[in-house]
Amino acid sequence: MNWLKKLAGLVVGKFVLRAQLLPIGELKGLRWLWSKLHYSQARIKQLNNIWPDFVAKNTEYKKKAPEKAIEISRQFFTTEDGSQLDTVELYAPQNKAAKQYVIYGWGRSDCYEFFLPRLANDALNLNKKIISFNFRNVGHSKGQVYHEHDLVRDYKFQVKRLLDKGVDPKNITCYGHSLCGAIAAFAVKELHQEGYPVKLYSDRSFSNLMNTSIHLFFKPERRIRRAIVTAGTLFFGTLLLGTLALLGIIAPLNALIAAGIGFTSLWVPPIFSLFDKSVGWVLEKALYGIMIYGEWVMDVAKTYDAIPAKDKMHTVLRTADKSHSPYLGERKKIAPGYDKVILYPDSLHHHLPSQRRQKINLKDRLHKALENGDKRKALQYKKQLSTLSNSKMTGGHHTAWPHEMYTRYKTQASGRWLTGQEHFYAFVEPNGVHDKPKAPRYRKFQ
Repeated sequence: MNWLKKLAGLVVGKFVLRAQLLPIGELKGLRWLWSKLHYSQARIKQLNNIWPDFVAKNTEYKKKAPEKAIEISRQFFTTEDGSQLDTVELYAPQNKAAKQYVIYGWGRSDCYEFFLPRLANDALNLNKKIISFNFRNVGHSKGQVYHEHDLVRDYKFQVKRLLDKGVDPKNITCYGHSLCGAIAAFAVKELHQEGYPVKLYSDRSFSNLMNTSIHLFFKPERRIRRAIVTAGTLFFGTLLLGTLALLGIIAPLNALIAAGIGFTSLWVPPIFSLFDKSVGWVLEKALYGIMIYGEWVMDVAKTYDAIPAKDKMHTVLRTADKSHSPYLGERKKIAPGYDKVILYPDSLHHHLPSQRRQKINLKDRLHKALENGDKRKALQYKKQLSTLSNSKMTGGHHTAWPHEMYTRYKTQASGRWLTGQEHFYAFVEPNGVHDKPKAPRYRKFQ
């Protein structure tokens, strides 16, 4: 039954990694069909021009604004199982000899082409080389995605090829946004187990793929639930009436009349509620079953917990209700400041009880240090508590660029709120200029 498991994984993979359907690169099969249904020719052309337009702009900068120009290379690397990963590397000219790297991966609907200006910004402002890639079957990358392990292998491959070149694992930071925050966590945990202490920055990710997917599509307050239940009801209703008509149990005309009545009744709230409780329940349980069978579960929280604290950082969008903390002072509050895609109860942050216990312990220690007048220890505990608490950020949204978000509290080192960009940079370069009293002026590619 391996073929059936593989088929289930393939189907769920298209749903989990929707970027496989982006009309970038060769259009064939399901990608061709999806492009015909959802994209205009103008939009397809625009998407495929992102890379050449980016290269052209950089070439122009080299002539007219060299302070904005970067070095760019693009290669296709072949993995052990024969997949080809479209990979880009960017760095500022002064970092040509750099041996420090940041590897970026993106969410379920994204490819690196969407983030080229952001990658260029990071190349200009970090003393690192910047790498990003598309997973197999996304954009110009080749291969098939059958289960979550394929994506983890792709991310690990990007790290391993650097290690094979002699790069110190301590000089590699793995960044993952949303879905890739989970993928990177699995990759980093495995690399640590193999003796490679690379770092992880998980940005607005989830705790469990299966539960998050169910909640994303089947939470009662999600508008998409109604669309799914309606489509499911029409499918099952058509299947039932068609079968009865073919068997001669009911006349075709009666089947059409029944179908019309059933379709109309979907807009009658009490009747739709019945379909919602029956068909909706069946579809929800079916999704659970196929995700488990196809090996798309991703229990991320336990995996993330297993990575040493010094080698990891994560973020979540969560604007505070109260404007002040008795321990850390004023809280930054920017509306809306919450994630509409990965709801807080599904976030990675919400499912890290060890971190909550650590914060409670630090608050107790800080309280005692303040009572005893021990300023040195109080400052130490306050700094640790601030670092943990600033995983919660405010402003922005799920796909916002980090500079649109802010830490909840002022950091102890800078005495100010950091942007998400500064927060990330400070993790990548802890001895850099990013967490200082004076905010650095970053260069922008565009």
